Amino acid sequence: MSSSEQSDASAPGTPVKSSSAGSSPASSPPQSEPKRKALLTDSSDESDHKPQPQRQFSRNTIKNSVLRDAPDLPKRIDQLISLYQRALRCATTQLEEIYQEAQLFCEEADQANQLADLKKLFEATMKQKRQLDEFEPLINDPKTQKQGLKQFLAFEKKSEMPARIQNAHERLVSELDDDEDVWCAYGDWTEKVLKLPQVSVEVYERALRHCPFSYVLHQQALLAFERAKRSEEVIDALWEKSKQNVINSADEGRGLYRTYVYLLRRRIVQSGSGDFTPMAEVFDEGAAILKEWFSMAWDTDTEYRRMQAYFYASVMKDMNRARQIWNDILASGFGRFAGKWLEAVQLERQFGDNENARKYLNKVRFKC
Repeated sequence: MSSSEQSDASAPGTPVKSSSAGSSPASSPPQSEPKRKALLTDSSDESDHKPQPQRQFSRNTIKNSVLRDAPDLPKRIDQLISLYQRALRCATTQLEEIYQEAQLFCEEADQANQLADLKKLFEATMKQKRQLDEFEPLINDPKTQKQGLKQFLAFEKKSEMPARIQNAHERLVSELDDDEDVWCAYGDWTEKVLKLPQVSVEVYERALRHCPFSYVLHQQALLAFERAKRSEEVIDALWEKSKQNVINSADEGRGLYRTYVYLLRRRIVQSGSGDFTPMAEVFDEGAAILKEWFSMAWDTDTEYRRMQAYFYASVMKDMNRARQIWNDILASGFGRFAGKWLEAVQLERQFGDNENARKYLNKVRFKC
């Protein structure tokens, strides 16, 4: 049972305090604590004057003749019934006990018209509880725990109730706290379904503490921090940590640099600066570092360099640098593919000049 369910399950027990309590509704002096407890208990035997359970207090409050004359009594009754209704929506082990107490409360508070609604809530939640109980044997068995938890989450998602789904995610990450896939799924759900940026940030902050070397989590966290409008200092600090600790392959390196490059572009556009030099520096840094770390395998599909060349041609208006990058692509084994030459020609026609476009076309006749 999750912590939120426990909270709701015990909600009806919240004591309702009164500003006056005494032996008569008139102006009698305040009673001492033992006498006040005596007024709120059913038994007249002093030996039974023990502290009552919290939920019992709500029923005894209605019995108190002093509180019955209080002008705000209907409001208090409505609040307590609302608490019982909330508690009856939680599939806890105390569900039947809470329902019995809710029935007694309604009878003693002359609220019999609420019994039908309470019964519907109780029956619906009991049905849900029986369905959830089917997952417990799988979850409690270490061999099938992960499978059981995923089935439990899939079941809760069918309810389309954000509170239940979030509780299910919380249970998964509490049981499987070192599983990056579980954290990724939780973060993705908060972004695409819950759509509360601050909640997403909190989830990713916790995820990075449990899985500090996950490339995917760092990549998603950078974007989540941006959407939550975290400060540039916080985002840049996360970026420095990410590029130094989580790049284990060329694919991860390209993906991480690409994410940060376009994050910078959005930042520059929003600021109205128009100076894209920081973006160019990160592009060049990524190319240099990844080439150093992974040699010729750093950009096997040329995607990174093609994006870099297009950036220099379209944004920086630096065709010389764009041509250098394209020449590097063609010289690194891709010159035998006609499609690469035609891409270079297209870039020249769009941002360069016809003379260089003709040079590429003449070369392709002999290379392919």
